[in-house]
Amino acid sequence: MARLSDHPTQGGQVVDWTPSQATLDAMAVAPPTGVIPSMMQAAHLALAKSKTREGYTDSSWLCVAFELPGQFDVDAWTRTINFWLGRHGGMRNWFTADGDSEDTPIERHELAPEDVTFAPTFHPDEVTAEGMLDHVRRQMDVWAVPLGRFGYTFTAVVGDEKTIIYFGADHSYTDGVSVLLSLWELSTIYDCERAGTTPELPEVGSYPDYCIEERERADGFTAESKGVQDWLYFFMRGGDLPRFPVDLGMLPGVKVPLVPVYQELLNAELDDGYEKAVKELGGTYAGGLYAACAMAAHEMAAATSYRCLNPVHSRWSDEWVAAMGWFINLVPLHVDIEPDDTFGSLARRTRQEFRDTKAAGDVPTLRVAEILSEYMDFDADSSDRPPIMSYLDGTMIPGHEKWLEQNFWGLTGAGDDDDVYVWMMRMPGSTYVTASCPDTPQAVHAVTSYFARVAEILQEVARTGGDVPMGPAAILQPPVA
Repeated sequence: MARLSDHPTQGGQVVDWTPSQATLDAMAVAPPTGVIPSMMQAAHLALAKSKTREGYTDSSWLCVAFELPGQFDVDAWTRTINFWLGRHGGMRNWFTADGDSEDTPIERHELAPEDVTFAPTFHPDEVTAEGMLDHVRRQMDVWAVPLGRFGYTFTAVVGDEKTIIYFGADHSYTDGVSVLLSLWELSTIYDCERAGTTPELPEVGSYPDYCIEERERADGFTAESKGVQDWLYFFMRGGDLPRFPVDLGMLPGVKVPLVPVYQELLNAELDDGYEKAVKELGGTYAGGLYAACAMAAHEMAAATSYRCLNPVHSRWSDEWVAAMGWFINLVPLHVDIEPDDTFGSLARRTRQEFRDTKAAGDVPTLRVAEILSEYMDFDADSSDRPPIMSYLDGTMIPGHEKWLEQNFWGLTGAGDDDDVYVWMMRMPGSTYVTASCPDTPQAVHAVTSYFARVAEILQEVARTGGDVPMGPAAILQPPVA
């Protein structure tokens, strides 16, 4: 994952795919469906309106970029897009709201598969690599938006030896897993379109049906439900929602532009050693990453506990496994830290905490907010969103074997905030962390130093094959002005 501005693109001829005139005409008369957004979509759309009212920027889109070698077949790619859109009900939906007021209702619209066609637009003048990134950014700003139209776009830059594809969508259409699945599906369909064969893809459900099912499931949870009790216990143990564990020097609510911070945690040579060591110590691959984060929080912020919100998927039945949509929930993680802890003891404790709070993943987080509003003090119309610490194992996603060959990148835009959002990614050849960090000297210093220490811990575990002691509690000092 990286910022769009950091993507190593190429120059060449630009082709965009946007809704055909027939599709635009059908959209203009499509009535609301009456299917309300999923809980994550509802919060996201309310946040988008709030950001607009308060004047903050928030490029809330996710984008994949990947290469197709050889001569590009525009017609085959156009058929690929339309086949794929017909396959996923969530991609044929869009939302409208008549104004930015918090009281303005949000309505869902939908078209049938036969009414959705995207058509190519060829730009006559070739662009430079820098010009291509500017073009993609403009396309994202216009099309990959949460309200008013289909919130996604396709763009290609065609060169002599390869074509680079960009597919970007507003977050309301997708999550991290869906983005990765889209790369696999689009590539598979394109290969079949060129060969004249039918792609073999798993059956998928329609995301609007998931939204209905989610609301029905949510109504069944009460304050006595195990998952809700897990959240209540989380707040009883630590009070407010967690923030980044090292002091950023930021005043809560004072939002500034975010910049990316990247740190490799484990390379391919160390990955196997780390995985073997953490299992022998009684932990899990992911749990060990969080254990290292807890150790660094103690060593750099004198933390006596490590607290974060961890995204988990909510694809609870087979029809959602390969569907496009936002199938994400949050689970609270609270790991106590003792002065004599080691990496191994924290890895085991983290594993147990994940087991103990597993039921929280079944309860939509916004349903928890409704039930425990006096604890969460959650305002769905606020421009605040809780910071997350996410882990995704990309090696479990179909098609990951070709990511290096296709030069796959996940790309994001810019935004403003007062805290840090963190994604830990296990990919073929590397496990790394990328974070969106407030662009101030102290914040960048804190985040960079923190994850450099996390990497040191994990790499020491991998090299020694054994446990690693935790250093004494300390406070990271701000950088010298």
